[in-house]
Amino acid sequence: MNNSKGFTIIEIVVTLVLIGILAASVGFGIGASVQGYMFNVENVRIMQKAENAILRLTKELNDMTDIDNGANGSNGYIRYKLEVESPYYKAIVYDSNNREIRLRENPAGDCSNSTCGTAARNKILLDKVSAFRVRYEYPAGTWNNFPPSDFSRLLRMDITITLVRYDAIDQLNTFNIIISPRSNGMVTGPT
Repeated sequence: MNNSKGFTIIEIVVTLVLIGILAASVGFGIGASVQGYMFNVENVRIMQKAENAILRLTKELNDMTDIDNGANGSNGYIRYKLEVESPYYKAIVYDSNNREIRLRENPAGDCSNSTCGTAARNKILLDKVSAFRVRYEYPAGTWNNFPPSDFSRLLRMDITITLVRYDAIDQLNTFNIIISPRSNGMVTGPT
């Protein structure tokens, strides 16, 4: 009988295999935690960007004094006036090629979907946009892609923005806001 002290090669191999399995499971757990954290960081970033854009849209459109009834909201286009700032039309445009929502304004002339003059300011409100849609509510409760020909008949605007994530996860985040213009003379408001 051999009474030598120490470990056999089989005991050492089994111990190393068990330590390897334990380290792999801990590593996967840490990896999943980091991935969950990064997913949440991206969600917060998207929410902050969308909130800033929605606040700006709300500020601009709540105070508008006129709207172009030829602007097709299904194409992501709003043309409006803020006479407190300027007598000229501004435009909020969805640029599908660059996936951006832009605010176009010119202190010396009207802006439209494609043109705004040489002195124009072309601000990016939001990027990574996959869809931007605007619908308008009429007094009868019907919704349309075009605003009414008479600005005082505009009850509400329903704006939907869909954003794409930066982290290549195939998920879209959709944000919706309903704006009731204050300066259109609609005293009774929506019913």
